Amino acid sequence: MGALRAREHVTPRTMARRPSLPSSAALNQRIQGARGPDELLELFREHRDSMDHVHLGSLWHRLSRTQQGRMVSGGSEAAPTFTLPRGDAFRELVAHTGGVAESLNPQSLANSAQGAASCGMPAELLRSLLRALEPRALHLAESFETQNLCQLTVAFGKAE
Repeated sequence: MGALRAREHVTPRTMARRPSLPSSAALNQRIQGARGPDELLELFREHRDSMDHVHLGSLWHRLSRTQQGRMVSGGSEAAPTFTLPRGDAFRELVAHTGGVAESLNPQSLANSAQGAASCGMPAELLRSLLRALEPRALHLAESFETQNLCQLTVAFGKAE
C-alpha cells in the first residue's frame, strides 16, 4: 500500500499522501499489541511489503493467541474471544506467507506453521500453506531447535 503508482510523480503533495512506515520494532509492537484478528489482518494489509520473517512469524503466533482467548493483558485461557475472519485479507496472508517461505528462518517458519494451525483456519487453507512451507522446512531440517520441531509436528499433525 505504501508504494506510489507508476504513473504518479513524486512531489511534496504525493509524498504527503503516502502512509508513513513504522520502524521494524514499532511494527512488531503493533502486532504484539493487536486486540484481535481484524486488527492483525489490517496491520498485514497496511504493511505487508515491509513485513519481514520476524513480523510474519509474530503475526501468525498472535493470530493463534487471540483465537485462543489470550489477550495482551494475559487474560483468560477460556474459550476464544474472536471468530476467525474468512475474508480476502486472511487468504492474502496465507498466500503471502507461502510466497516468502524461502526467506523464513527456522523460528519464524515454525511460528508461522504453528500459528496457522492453531488459529482455526479452514483445513484447506492450512494444507495449502503447509505445502508451501514444506520445502523450506526440509531445507532447514538440520537447523531446527527442539521447540521448532515440536511446533512443526503440531502444525502438520493438525493438517491431517
